[in-house]
Amino acid sequence: PRRAFFSLWVMFEVLFATALLVSIVVWAVILPKLNAVEASGDFDPVQMALRKKMFWGRFGLCAHILNVVFMVGDGVLNRMSLVRAHAPFALLFGCIYVFFSWGLFHRNQFWHYEFLDYRKSDAVVPYLALPAVLLAAFLLSSKFLRLTSKFLNVLKAGTASSDKGQKSTPRGRSSEISGGRSPLVSPSKPRASALAATTPKRRRSKSIGMPKKKRGASPAP
Repeated sequence: PRRAFFSLWVMFEVLFATALLVSIVVWAVILPKLNAVEASGDFDPVQMALRKKMFWGRFGLCAHILNVVFMVGDGVLNRMSLVRAHAPFALLFGCIYVFFSWGLFHRNQFWHYEFLDYRKSDAVVPYLALPAVLLAAFLLSSKFLRLTSKFLNVLKAGTASSDKGQKSTPRGRSSEISGGRSPLVSPSKPRASALAATTPKRRRSKSIGMPKKKRGASPAP
């Protein structure tokens, strides 16, 4: 069980960091560049249609938007954290994904991310920058998750204090509302002190009959 928990923890750390990184790269780098290429008119229509379907289709929206929402919700609700000592696992995941992209290209002749195309003359730049970007994404994700958890805790504490303040009503205000009576006493039921004042005390009835015998008295002859 301990190894299984550690494996799930490391998987969450790696997937959380890569989900944020991929979403930022897609929406801030790839899609603006794709729109610029389409506006210039110098593009392959088939490749452009495939890329639009990949990023704007249901799969693309789920992979680059809902994935981040689910990961952030999972991390905040389960109070997860990212440990810096586990950052090499993110580098290992990046290396595995590079080999996966190469195999996928040789099968489909299509690059999902053009900066991974090793046939370009400047392909060495993104490959050298990839480890640094993964490490930076891991550290930023750790900071982001910590700040998000702290913000939600502060918001929860503020909501709880406001609810508590609404439940506790001032004493003067409560007496004004209840017409001078305490809100805990029902107007239909009189107080115990009033009942005690109006109820007459029972008098002790004098016993009529033979006088009581005194202790140690001898019986009459």
